[in-house]
Amino acid sequence: MPDAAQVKLMDARIVTETAFTYRLAHPSDRCALAWIEARSFGWGRLLDGQWPALDGRRMCGWLACDPAGRARGYALVDRRQGRPYVAGIGVLPEWRRRGIGEQLMRLILGAHRDVWLHAREGNLSARRLYARLGLHEAGHIPHFYSDGEAALVIEAWPCASR
Repeated sequence: MPDAAQVKLMDARIVTETAFTYRLAHPSDRCALAWIEARSFGWGRLLDGQWPALDGRRMCGWLACDPAGRARGYALVDRRQGRPYVAGIGVLPEWRRRGIGEQLMRLILGAHRDVWLHAREGNLSARRLYARLGLHEAGHIPHFYSDGEAALVIEAWPCASR
């Protein structure tokens, strides 16, 4: 996780690309994160979501905001197994395929070298994005998700040598 000085630095940095603003998420953004998560993955996942833990220390995240300042996507990172873990990334369905998820992942990779995450085996667009960003599929976990779908363990390349 970024130390307090890094969080303050990242908090001050706002990245604008293709009319979207990407900024560090704050605990006050929890409602926006919950809305995006529910719209992206269904209301059932909302109950198990990671967004309540957003505190800027153990868990940090970024928001993608439209020109009016409304949140349209998010990414959350916490620590699992001693490494930065992408706990969640989501973009509202009507805002997908505009590069928002890719920019959020680039922010994560810029802040965390040794990142890893789980991805649904059937989510081919996410798998292609992660491969394009230099991450690789490092493992397979059958029946990982509540609906029985398998998960892939996705890692940044530096992890491959471990």
